[in-house]
Amino acid sequence: MRPAITYSTRHEAGHPRPAGERTGRPRTGPLCASSTPDPPPPPPPPLPVELRFCTNKVCRKQGAAAMAKLARDLALPGLTVSESGCLGRCGAGPNVAVLPAGVILAGLATPSRLVEVLAMASDAPLPAGLLAATSARLAGNAAAREGDWAGAEACFSRGLGVADPGLACAASLHANRAAARLARGDVGGALEDARAAVAASAPLPRPSAVATSAAVRLAEAAAAAGDGAGAAAALEAARAGDPDWGKTPAAVALEASLAAKAAAAVVTE
Repeated sequence: MRPAITYSTRHEAGHPRPAGERTGRPRTGPLCASSTPDPPPPPPPPLPVELRFCTNKVCRKQGAAAMAKLARDLALPGLTVSESGCLGRCGAGPNVAVLPAGVILAGLATPSRLVEVLAMASDAPLPAGLLAATSARLAGNAAAREGDWAGAEACFSRGLGVADPGLACAASLHANRAAARLARGDVGGALEDARAAVAASAPLPRPSAVATSAAVRLAEAAAAAGDGAGAAAALEAARAGDPDWGKTPAAVALEASLAAKAAAAVVTE
């Protein structure tokens, strides 16, 4: 058996260092060259997840419809939200079936519980600030319905402060703030937000309600700024992205409004 070697950087006089003993100083050369460890691999993308909310009588009273709406409002890629009949465990709801895991969860009654379930089902952490940004957007929408455009703009700005720029939520916040700013007469700010909404929604698969909303806001802001050509181009982009939307009364009304503004601009020239 080979004797154990004690490594040291100090020796008393008269005791030379054994041949080959380490000195405590790092060796140099290609075999021992320092290297930076490889970065960790990126996390896996979220798996497609479907949430089927029971909207039967008992679960509906416990807030199932509101939680389903919140799940949709998160606008997460790969997330499908639908409704179902009774899933059992009545009284412990709202109950939801999580697919493809094939499990039924009870008590999905709070936003924090929803985020917890989504993170578990997708096997990936949700973006930080998503719930706060969505809550701010919904609060802004409520203020807008009341005609409080200043309050709505403040809510949307708060949401943008915490939203991940790469998510559909950010595009929605920009589009909604564009509407609020336009209602307050801030045409320049509305144009800036509408363009940001269009850029943020560009990667989303079509048809996309978020992308359509962004294009519509750009059409409205461009028309308010007197850019008829820009408004027409944005309206055409909205139609091309979602042909079904182009047949809706809202699309027809917007086209008529833009045409009227263009005609008025010609008269005043």
